[in-house]
Amino acid sequence: MDTTVTRSVTPPSHPLPANLHTLVHLGAGRCRELDTYLTQPLQRLVLLEADPQLAAALRTRIAATPTAPEQETASIQVLNTAVAGQAGTHSFYRYNLPDVSSLHAATGLLALFPGLKTVQQFTVDTVNPAELVEPLALDAEQDHSLVIDVPGEEYPILQALEQAEQLHRFCWLQLYCGREALYENSVPAQDIVHWLGEQGFDVIAEDSRHDPDRPCWTLQRNNLALRNRLLRQQVATIQRQLSASQQQIAALSEEREVQAEQISTLKQQLQDYQKNKKELIAQRDEHIKTGEQLQKTLAELTKERDTARQQVKTHQAEIDKHTQRIKSLEAQRHEHEQHIAQDKQTLAELTKERDIARQQVKTHQAEIDKHKQAAQDQQQRIKALEAQCREWEQRHTLIQEEMLKAEAQIDLIKEMWLRDQDS
Repeated sequence: MDTTVTRSVTPPSHPLPANLHTLVHLGAGRCRELDTYLTQPLQRLVLLEADPQLAAALRTRIAATPTAPEQETASIQVLNTAVAGQAGTHSFYRYNLPDVSSLHAATGLLALFPGLKTVQQFTVDTVNPAELVEPLALDAEQDHSLVIDVPGEEYPILQALEQAEQLHRFCWLQLYCGREALYENSVPAQDIVHWLGEQGFDVIAEDSRHDPDRPCWTLQRNNLALRNRLLRQQVATIQRQLSASQQQIAALSEEREVQAEQISTLKQQLQDYQKNKKELIAQRDEHIKTGEQLQKTLAELTKERDTARQQVKTHQAEIDKHTQRIKSLEAQRHEHEQHIAQDKQTLAELTKERDIARQQVKTHQAEIDKHKQAAQDQQQRIKALEAQCREWEQRHTLIQEEMLKAEAQIDLIKEMWLRDQDS
């Protein structure tokens, strides 16, 4: 549950950093610093506590705190939220000393407090600190402070903020942490403070008055050190890039040598292609000439075929004429046969005439058969020539395709050679 209230704050007796805009306190607990917070000219105060009992008590305390008319208005949020380096489900240990409750078992703390007992253990949902800080939209032009009082989870929270690039939004850090590892999987304060120094935060105070075994370290962001750290990172990045560039240059040099060999090979291939092109052009011209001759021969044969067909038609007309005459003679013969008794001489002449006509028919029929055979021979020769023409046309098409492929390869080789010359 979230509680957002607006309160007036009075001037602090122990001032926090001047012009502090936002203060975020993780693990506020009973918040013994609340009176100090409420007397500072803060614009926003965010208090987070995982224990629902302590969070409720903190809300009640804020609601009961008197305000003065002359105090400036500040936004105060109390969030019953458990914060951890990784979001998820964790066990929460509530001890008989409320200030030492944690998401971790107090293994090392038992040596300092033998009477420490677990009052209750229950499950809580934790959130990543970056998910809490990011919505606050902390202005980089203003000063903000972060208080971390989350026993055993200090280092994972700081690392999570660093990975999310949210840690350096705070100018001031207050870290409550044991000098030794007081909780299971916890990190000693010395290691955490050293790590914060690497991140650009300088220790300016150490307060052990409240708890000498678990003091409060106050750290200030060293903008110069932070900038130097960023510059070192940039230098390291540039050095890695330079090393990578040198490797790329070496690889490019090897590739250039390979390309030079390829270009030499391609030049030789180009010469071979040019030679083949000339041969193909000569073959193409020869085939074109042969095709023209075949076309001419085909035209002549077609003309002869048409002439033969015309002759066949003429002979057929003559045959039809002779056939008609034969029919007429047959009629005459029948007529003469009826009068044979009357005129044998006339019959003999008609018989002779009939024999002559039959001989002429046979002669004409032989000529017709001869012309038919010649026409058939010419037709077969025309078909053979047409088949030969189609074969030459197919070969001519294949030669044209080979010429186009050769020209495309020549153009590609020229383009690669020119590109290499330009590079």
